[in-house]
Amino acid sequence: IEREDVILDSPLSSPFEASGTLAQWRDGIGVLVSGHTRGVLAVSIAFSGPLLRMVGGGGGGVNLYGQSSRGKSTLASACASVWGKGVSGGFVRQWRSTANAVEALAALVSDTVLVLDELGTVDAAAASAAIYSLANGQGKGRAGREGGLRQSATWCANILSTGEIPLDAKLAEDKGKAIKAGQQVRLLDIPADAGYGFGCF
Repeated sequence: IEREDVILDSPLSSPFEASGTLAQWRDGIGVLVSGHTRGVLAVSIAFSGPLLRMVGGGGGGVNLYGQSSRGKSTLASACASVWGKGVSGGFVRQWRSTANAVEALAALVSDTVLVLDELGTVDAAAASAAIYSLANGQGKGRAGREGGLRQSATWCANILSTGEIPLDAKLAEDKGKAIKAGQQVRLLDIPADAGYGFGCF
C-alpha cells in the first residue's frame, strides 16, 4: 500500500475561547476598566455586537489612536477578552492583511466584534476600501472558477481599531484621493489617552 500524505487546511482558526467564569471576568477585566472612559468604551463595543441585528443597525466602530505606551493594545485586549483570547492570533488581529483576509475575519466574528491593531501598518488605499466594506457588512463581489458570481461573505460586527495615527492621517497618505465623510462616520477617531478630552466617553 502506497502512503499518501493528507493536509487538512482550515482557512482560519476560531478565535472564540472560554477561560474562567463570568464572575471572574467581571472581577478582573470588569473591575479594571470600570471608571476608565476608554476601557468602558472598548468593552462596550465588544458587548454591543450581538445587538446590531436586533435593532436593525449596521456595523461601525472607533479607531483609538495615540503615541506608543498609551494603552491602545491593553484596550484592544480588554475588548477581545469578552469573546476570546486578547492576544494576537486570538481576537486581536492586524490591519496589515489582504482584503480577502480582513473580509474572512469579519465573517468569522460576525455578531461580535472585529479588533484590528496597528492602523499605521496598512496601505492607505486598502484601509479606505476596507472601512466601507467592514461597516457595510458585505465582501467584494468575485467571480467563481466557472465565471459565475461567487457568494460574497457577509457579517454584522462593530470594529475596534488601534493605531498611532488617526484615520484622517492614514487616508491622507493616498495622494489625490479625497477623504470622504462616510469613512469618518463609519470609523470614529478617538484619542486613546483620555487626557486629551472627550470626557463624555
